[in-house]
This record gives sequence, C-alpha cells and structure tokens, in this order.
Amino acid sequence: MKTACIFSLLIASVSSFTNNIARCESSTLLKAASDDSLIYSTAVPFLERPKVLDGKYAGDAGFDPLSFAKTETDLLVYREAEIKHARLAMLAAAGWPISELYDAKLASFANMPSLLDGNGRVPSLLNGGMEKVPVIYWLVCLIAASAIDVYGLRKTNGADYIPGNLGMDPFGVSKSPRAIEFFRTAEIKNGRLAMIAITLYALLEFSQSTAIVNTFPYLFQPISQTISNLQAASGMSS
Repeated sequence: MKTACIFSLLIASVSSFTNNIARCESSTLLKAASDDSLIYSTAVPFLERPKVLDGKYAGDAGFDPLSFAKTETDLLVYREAEIKHARLAMLAAAGWPISELYDAKLASFANMPSLLDGNGRVPSLLNGGMEKVPVIYWLVCLIAASAIDVYGLRKTNGADYIPGNLGMDPFGVSKSPRAIEFFRTAEIKNGRLAMIAITLYALLEFSQSTAIVNTFPYLFQPISQTISNLQAASGMSS
C-alpha cells in the first residue's frame, strides 16, 4: 500500500509539474520579448534559460541544467533522441503490464511455454529471462527499427524537418497549426512520463520480486473486480 501511494504521488507530481510548465510557457515568451539579457527557465525558475531553448519545439520548458545542447545541431540531435525514446517508452509502458496479464494465457492457448518467471514478471535486464525470448523476435524488432530509422534519416534532409516528424498522420488529427502543436506537446509529455514509468516498473519488480500488475492491481484489473476487492476488504475489517 505504501508503494502504491508513493507511485501515485510521483504521477501526480509529474502531472502537476507539466501543467505548471504549460501555464508558464506563455509568460516566459513574453519575458523573452521584453528582456533578452536574462530569461529564466520555466522548469527551474531560478536558472537562466539556455539560449538555444527558445521554445520552438513542443514541450520546451528551458530545462537543460547540464548544458548538453550548446548549439542548434546539439538541440536537434538530443530532441530526436528524446522523441524516439519517448515513443518506445510509451509502447513499453503499455506492453509491459499487458504481457504480464496475458502472456501465460496466450502461451497456453498456443501450446507454448510462457516467458514470465515464477513471480509473473516479464523478462528484463534486472528480472533476467531475456534468453527465453526467441531469436526471431529480436530479428523482427531489429529489421523494423532499422527500416523506420532509415526512413527517418531520409526525412531529416528536408529544410523544414522537425525532430520526430515522419509525416505520418493516419487519423488526420493534424488539421490546424493549433492541433499540431497540441498533439506534439501531448506526445512529448506523455513520452517523458512513460520513460519514468518503465524505469519504476523495472526497479519495483527487481526490488519486490513481484509483477507490476500485482503491485498496483487497481490499475490493471477491471473496475468491477477492484470494487469487489474493496468491499471484501471492508467486510473483513468490520
């Protein structure tokens, strides 16, 4: 229960942090227009905002305390890396608990061995069990990732290229500049939260030796089951 509270507080803190950033971005831009000599970061208000972080990329809150991005080229490279890791993390944040919920059932249905360990945890660097993953899976991942990366490298040659923009919008959500900015900001913020989430997944499963779906069952089970469990717990305590 203590771990669940800590995890919930972390998520709430990140959500509050990103909301505050969104509210502060407009005031920072106004300050930038009036005083170019000293502009503070909205992420860390007592630090000066790096000059290359001028707000042209979605989710830019002027956060670079170690000054990694010293030039426009550096900024483009780091943003490209960030958006790629963010997208991968969002897939992992969903795929990790889904595999713990359904891997055993699907493996039984297909008459194949489950990849989960004795505690119901997925294979990972900290959990172990990576050797149980079929080689064909890694080959498919490698080929797919390489194809996407090669396609992306071709896109980077364009003069107006924005990191992460592969020109894909199958659902047609980018119908206006405002919509484009909204979804770009939503993607990078959710991606950053997902990178934090999968790190917590790995650390919690390693330290507690139990699956993340068992640590936070109310997040991964039907709401009806959660209510039933709460009613049962209430009945036992009374």
